[in-house]
Amino acid sequence: MKKQTSEKLTLQNEFATVQVYVEYSANGPRLCIADAIRESVVYLDPLQVECLTRMDVSDLEKYLPY
Repeated sequence: MKKQTSEKLTLQNEFATVQVYVEYSANGPRLCIADAIRESVVYLDPLQVECLTRMDVSDLEKYLPY
């Protein structure tokens, strides 16, 4: 059975290119973020996405390559 997905949105700047879409499964919707350069993918459930809204930009800076 093929999983349903929303339309893919591509976000790009001089540092990164990612595709973002929602994948629907029996366990509910998950946000998919796919890195076009490294070909890595992460799936986030609504709770995980909500946790991102609580983070400050400085919390993410330690993961950035610059």
